[in-house]
Amino acid sequence: FKNFMNMSSLRTMIGETWDIQTQEMLIQAGVFKRGVNLPNIKGGGPQNIVLPRSKELVEYTKTLIDRAEAISKRKGKVQKGDDIMLTVMQDGIKAALDMRMIDPTLPADPDSKVEWTLRKLIEKHKEYSGIKGTQIVFIVNPAADPNGKFNPQEYMKKKLIAAGIPEKEIAFIHDFEKDDEKTALYEKVNAGEVRILFGSTEKLGAGTNIQKRLS
Repeated sequence: FKNFMNMSSLRTMIGETWDIQTQEMLIQAGVFKRGVNLPNIKGGGPQNIVLPRSKELVEYTKTLIDRAEAISKRKGKVQKGDDIMLTVMQDGIKAALDMRMIDPTLPADPDSKVEWTLRKLIEKHKEYSGIKGTQIVFIVNPAADPNGKFNPQEYMKKKLIAAGIPEKEIAFIHDFEKDDEKTALYEKVNAGEVRILFGSTEKLGAGTNIQKRLS
C-alpha cells in the first residue's frame, strides 16, 4: 500500500451521504463549549517559537544550498550513491532540530530546539505537578540512529531523569506497537501516571485520546 487513489470522488460520495459538522459549527450549536469539553488554548491558538540560529547551523545551511544547486545543475540519470533533494531536505530537518544530529561531537546549543524543549518540559512538569499535568513531544525523525549518533529522544529522556523526573513518567510511543499496549498507555497518560510522551505526528497526530491532563 502506497497511497490513496480517486480521493476527490470519495469526498464527493461522502458529502452526498454524510452530515459533516466542523468544529465551529458544533460550537455554534452548543455541542462544544470552550473550557468545558473543548479545551481553551493559551494564546488562542498554536504559537510559533523562533529560536536564534547557531553559527554552526548557519554554516551548515550554506552547504545545503550548495548541494541543492549542484543537484539542480546535474545532468543525466541519477546514479546509486548520488546526492538527492530528499536527502538534503532530511539533513536540513535534522540540523534545524539540533546540529548534533549532523555532528554528534558538537557541544549542546542552549538555543537548539532540543535544549529549549527540555527546559520547557521540566518547567511545565513542575508547574503542573499538583494536577499531574501531561505533555506531548512531537519529533520528526525520532527513531534511534543505527550508527549510534545523537538521538534526541534518548538524550532528552536522560536529561529529564537527571532533573528529577521519574523514568516511569516518560514514554516513547514507538515502544508500544500493539493496540492493547497503546490503549493501556493512553489510560496511563490520562491518569497522569505517564506525564511526558514522545512520538511522531504519524503515530500521535490523530486518534489518540490523551488530552485529559494536557498542560
